[in-house]
Amino acid sequence: MIKDLEKHITLDKPDIHWRFDDDEVLKKLKVVDKQTENFIWERLKADNFLAGYELNKDKFEIFETIEFADNYDSVTNRLKELPNSNDNIVLTWFSAQHTLITDWKTFTDNWDDFFYPSLDDLIVINETWDWIIYIAHFETFQLGRGMKTE
Repeated sequence: MIKDLEKHITLDKPDIHWRFDDDEVLKKLKVVDKQTENFIWERLKADNFLAGYELNKDKFEIFETIEFADNYDSVTNRLKELPNSNDNIVLTWFSAQHTLITDWKTFTDNWDDFFYPSLDDLIVINETWDWIIYIAHFETFQLGRGMKTE
């Protein structure tokens, strides 16, 4: 958990403008500082939430997977079923070397712009680390909720 994510943003502009037709989306994205980004990745790895290119299902009370291939609506519908939260969420990519903060609505309305198949491995974490979403480059959506403590 990271308290008050707003304290960990930089003045940098997100370098993903090419993903969006709507500049209003870019205005809702904030870049996380490198120290916080490193902390997030260290926690994901040290707490064994990731197992290769997937979530470690043994670390969650509730775990689900959707193989969506060409059926992006299945992910959109699942995201809309999740409790709507006013929390900030963290978006981080395996390969892009950046981590962003945005709100839940911005993410759910534009998730398929944040994710490009065969290119992105996107991890989404809510501010309190109650759940983690992993959208893999091979078009698999995974949701882990209720982190198990050992």
